[in-house]
Amino acid sequence: MAIHSYSHEDVSSVDDLSKTFLQQLEQFFVSYNKLRGKKFRVKGCHGPKRALAVINKGIKAFEKKNA
Repeated sequence: MAIHSYSHEDVSSVDDLSKTFLQQLEQFFVSYNKLRGKKFRVKGCHGPKRALAVINKGIKAFEKKNA
Protein backbone atom coordinates (compact mmCIF):
# COMPACT_ATOMS: atom_id res chain seq x y z
CA MET A 1 0.00 0.00 0.00
CA ALA A 2 1.48 3.34 -1.03
CA ILE A 3 1.65 6.14 1.48
CA HIS A 4 1.39 9.77 0.41
CA SER A 5 4.67 11.62 0.83
CA TYR A 6 4.10 15.20 1.88
CA SER A 7 7.80 15.96 1.68
CA HIS A 8 7.93 14.97 -2.00
CA GLU A 9 4.41 15.76 -3.20
CA ASP A 10 5.64 18.49 -5.55
CA VAL A 11 8.16 16.24 -7.30
CA SER A 12 7.19 15.51 -10.88
CA SER A 13 10.62 14.96 -12.40
CA VAL A 14 14.07 13.72 -11.44
CA ASP A 15 15.19 17.30 -12.01
CA ASP A 16 13.06 18.33 -9.01
CA LEU A 17 15.24 16.29 -6.63
CA SER A 18 18.38 17.68 -5.03
CA LYS A 19 21.78 16.29 -6.01
CA THR A 20 22.33 15.31 -2.38
CA PHE A 21 19.11 13.27 -2.29
CA LEU A 22 20.01 11.53 -5.57
CA GLN A 23 23.49 10.70 -4.26
CA GLN A 24 21.99 9.26 -1.07
CA LEU A 25 19.51 7.21 -3.06
CA GLU A 26 22.25 5.85 -5.32
CA GLN A 27 24.41 4.99 -2.31
CA PHE A 28 21.48 3.17 -0.70
CA PHE A 29 21.15 0.84 -3.70
CA VAL A 30 24.91 0.28 -3.92
CA SER A 31 25.14 -0.57 -0.21
CA TYR A 32 21.97 -2.67 -0.20
CA ASN A 33 23.27 -4.87 -2.99
CA LYS A 34 26.81 -5.04 -1.59
CA LEU A 35 25.45 -6.46 1.67
CA ARG A 36 23.88 -9.24 -0.37
CA GLY A 37 27.10 -10.02 -2.24
CA LYS A 38 25.99 -8.34 -5.45
CA LYS A 39 27.59 -5.58 -7.47
CA PHE A 40 25.44 -2.61 -8.35
CA ARG A 41 26.46 0.29 -10.52
CA VAL A 42 24.33 3.31 -11.24
CA LYS A 43 24.22 3.80 -15.00
CA GLY A 44 22.39 7.10 -15.00
CA CYS A 45 19.48 9.07 -13.75
CA HIS A 46 16.50 9.45 -16.06
CA GLY A 47 12.80 10.16 -15.94
CA PRO A 48 9.67 8.01 -15.94
CA LYS A 49 9.56 7.45 -19.72
CA ARG A 50 13.01 5.89 -19.66
CA ALA A 51 12.11 3.82 -16.59
CA LEU A 52 9.02 2.45 -18.31
CA ALA A 53 11.04 1.57 -21.42
CA VAL A 54 13.62 -0.32 -19.32
CA ILE A 55 10.89 -2.18 -17.43
CA ASN A 56 9.13 -3.17 -20.65
CA LYS A 57 12.42 -4.37 -22.14
CA GLY A 58 13.00 -6.52 -19.06
CA ILE A 59 9.50 -7.97 -19.24
CA LYS A 60 10.00 -8.91 -22.90
CA ALA A 61 13.37 -10.53 -22.13
CA PHE A 62 11.82 -12.49 -19.26
CA GLU A 63 8.91 -13.67 -21.41
CA LYS A 64 11.28 -14.69 -24.21
CA LYS A 65 13.49 -16.63 -21.81
CA ASN A 66 10.54 -18.43 -20.20
CA ALA A 67 8.58 -19.16 -23.37
